[in-house]
Amino acid sequence: MFNRTPHPHASHSLRFVAFLLRVALGVYIFFLGFNNSGLLLEELHQGPLTKGLYLWLTSPHNTAASTLVAQWIFFVIGVCLVVGFATRIVSVVGVGLMALIYTAHIRLPVTSVSPLVNDQLIIMLCFLILIVSKAGKYIGLDKFMHFSLRGKK
Repeated sequence: MFNRTPHPHASHSLRFVAFLLRVALGVYIFFLGFNNSGLLLEELHQGPLTKGLYLWLTSPHNTAASTLVAQWIFFVIGVCLVVGFATRIVSVVGVGLMALIYTAHIRLPVTSVSPLVNDQLIIMLCFLILIVSKAGKYIGLDKFMHFSLRGKK
């Protein structure tokens, strides 16, 4: 009597909101890379959990290269999100990058909630929404690409 199978496609308005989130996050990440090219290294230096990684990245032979790599990672993530290319893969990289910056902000012992809920956590959640919603398939290049790990039957 009742059809209990969920609708396979999200509504048009939900896909449009995911599209807007994808583009806004892409533009934000793109400009974050160019305006704050050393942001990742500065954030890593401040965190007690990531200080060892910071020291390795800022050794005399790695400093300029590390800043350039961080800048290009932000650039590639931003451009891919704006055009909707490899959105899920880029979002997974974005979650990892934001998790790295997020752990730099944690100071132990945690005495309040404010250090735990910050910009990086919100951005990680936005990336997770993009992963789950397949946001690149709506007004994006992912609509024309098909990545599958399953073989043909």
